[in-house]
Amino acid sequence: MLRTRTMIMGIALSTLVVAQSEHAIRYNLKLHEAGVQAARGDHPGAFALYDSAFANIPWGLWEMSEAATLAIAEGDTTQGLKFLAMLYARGGQPLITYSAELKGLLARGFVEPELSQLLAARKEWEARADSVWIQALNEMRELDQSDRDNAEVRERNDRINLERLITLSETRGFPIPANVGSSFGIVHLLLWHHRGELGNSERVQHFISLARSAMDSGTLQPDFLCMILDFEDYEAQRPMRFGSLTSYFQRQGNIRLVGRAELNHNRASVGLESIEDFALLVGLDLDALTQP
Repeated sequence: MLRTRTMIMGIALSTLVVAQSEHAIRYNLKLHEAGVQAARGDHPGAFALYDSAFANIPWGLWEMSEAATLAIAEGDTTQGLKFLAMLYARGGQPLITYSAELKGLLARGFVEPELSQLLAARKEWEARADSVWIQALNEMRELDQSDRDNAEVRERNDRINLERLITLSETRGFPIPANVGSSFGIVHLLLWHHRGELGNSERVQHFISLARSAMDSGTLQPDFLCMILDFEDYEAQRPMRFGSLTSYFQRQGNIRLVGRAELNHNRASVGLESIEDFALLVGLDLDALTQP
């Protein structure tokens, strides 16, 4: 029975990342390649890729914050202010707290026309933000974090949040980054707490089907489900198909991945950089990983 269930799950999961927007995949890849170029010291190349990606996809706030931070650190205030204005306009202002460079820039204050540009960008976000979703996500995060030690309470809260995610997604549409800004990270958190349940929870499957619709439309990043799918592979003792959890499981050793060519093909299919480039970014020793 376990072998049969595992085989069925493998077939079902393989259909989850299909028919996505080619446009979204292409520019999601540019977004990730920009980080690689920055890590290699090619900052002009990184800025060009960031510009192209940000102009074509509505996600990537963390990368936008990193791009602004890099520009300011390099003394390119004009480029830094451009990325900062984008960050404000897309609801990423809370991420500034993680960047000493951006906090320092704000502390110095602004003059015209930069001040008016940033104020206009903030108003742009206020006009587009889905305040109902954002408030709901903040409430779900509070419930989620209220008690993670008591298993019974934790599981109950996770179920409550999942049902609320589904209900709001069905009535207001999926909480995409363009509408909830930096609060989208909460969606990742809440889904992660249902990792390993995909094969035995119809409600989790239903929520993922709602996410797939957003991915297919190009409004949600095409790699959104990679960590969940890799975790399902790990739990089923299959080689992970995307390698998105290699750093997560690195300390445990004996990480199983599909073959290198297949792995990079899978990653490219959702707009992720090669596993070699990913290893460069996270300081991963690929040779230490056990291949199937």
